[in-house]
Amino acid sequence: MRLNMIKLVSCGWPRLLAFVCILCTCSSAIQECTEDYNHAGPTTKDILVTSFFSVEYQAEEHTSQCRVRYSVPLNATVYQGMKAAHQQHGDNFTYEYDTYSQFGHHVTAINGVKGHDTTHWALHHGDTLEAAEYGVDLLHIEADDLYLWRYTDYEDGEFDPFNSTGECHSAVDDILPALPFTDVVVYLSVSTENTALFTNGTFVSKVCKRLVLTEATSTLYDVTLAANDQSITLFLAELDSEDHAITQLNGLMNQGGYTWRIFDAVSQQIFPTDLSITTIQDGGHYEYRFTEDNLYPTQPYKDFTTESRSGRLSIVYFHYIIALVSVFMTLS
Repeated sequence: MRLNMIKLVSCGWPRLLAFVCILCTCSSAIQECTEDYNHAGPTTKDILVTSFFSVEYQAEEHTSQCRVRYSVPLNATVYQGMKAAHQQHGDNFTYEYDTYSQFGHHVTAINGVKGHDTTHWALHHGDTLEAAEYGVDLLHIEADDLYLWRYTDYEDGEFDPFNSTGECHSAVDDILPALPFTDVVVYLSVSTENTALFTNGTFVSKVCKRLVLTEATSTLYDVTLAANDQSITLFLAELDSEDHAITQLNGLMNQGGYTWRIFDAVSQQIFPTDLSITTIQDGGHYEYRFTEDNLYPTQPYKDFTTESRSGRLSIVYFHYIIALVSVFMTLS
C-alpha cells in the first residue's frame, strides 16, 4: 500500500486532485439532514407572513403598482410568492416565465408587458431596492419583505441597473388583496437511500424538507406536480398518467427491484403507488424514497431500523470502496 501511495503522488497533482474529488463526492453523498427532518410542520397558519411586490415601468403608457400586499408562508421562494400574489390579486397581478432545469424560472412578462430586445424585468429587493443577487428560486421571503419588479431598458443612458429611484421607492400606501391566501404548505424530501446501487443514482442529491404550496384538497399526485414546478432545480419526477405512480425521479428510473415510493417522514407509513388516492395534510412531511418494490401499499417500512439502515449503508460504502480500489489500480 505504501508503494501504491508513492506511485499515486508521483503520477502528478491532477490525478491526486481527482482522487480527492472522489473522496469529497463520497462524503457528501451520505450527509444527513437536520434534526427537524423527522418532524412534520409547521402548518400554514403558523408561518403565514405579509410581503409586498411593486411593479414599476420606465414607459409612461403603463401605470406602476406600488406595494402589492399579499400573504405567503415564511421562507417561501420569490417564485412561490408570485404564485401567492396572483392567487390573491387575480388579474391585477399576473406574470409569465420560462423554465430551465438548471437555473429555474426566468420571468419574461408581468401584467402582460413582455421584455424584448433591450428591455428586461429586473428584480430589486430591500429597503434600498438594490438589485437582487439571486433569481426567484433562490431568494426566500421573510416577513414584510419588499420586492420590486422594474421594467428596464438597458439602452437608456439614465438607467441604473443596481438601484431603483422610481415612484415606488418612497410609496407608503398598500394595494390590498382581493382574496385571502387559500393554499396550504407541505414539505417534500428526497432520500438517497439505495440510489447509489445504480449508475444513474449517483447523481441523485438529497433534498431536505422543501416547502411546497398546494391546494388544501390536493393529493400526493398533485403535490408531486407542484414540486416539479416550484422546485425545478432540485426535483423532477416523471409520473404515469394512468396509474398515477412515479416512474422516475431526478434521472433515476424504477429498476432492479426498486421503485420510487412516498413515505410519511414522521410515522414511516408507506403510501400506495397510486398517488391520486392519498390526500395531503397541512404541514405534512413526505419523503420520496427508492425502496424495494414488494412493499404493500399501506404497511410501514419494515426495514426502518437502525440495524437495517446500517446494513444498507454498508452496501453503499462497499460500492464506494470498490470504486476507490479501481482508482488506485488505474493510477498505480
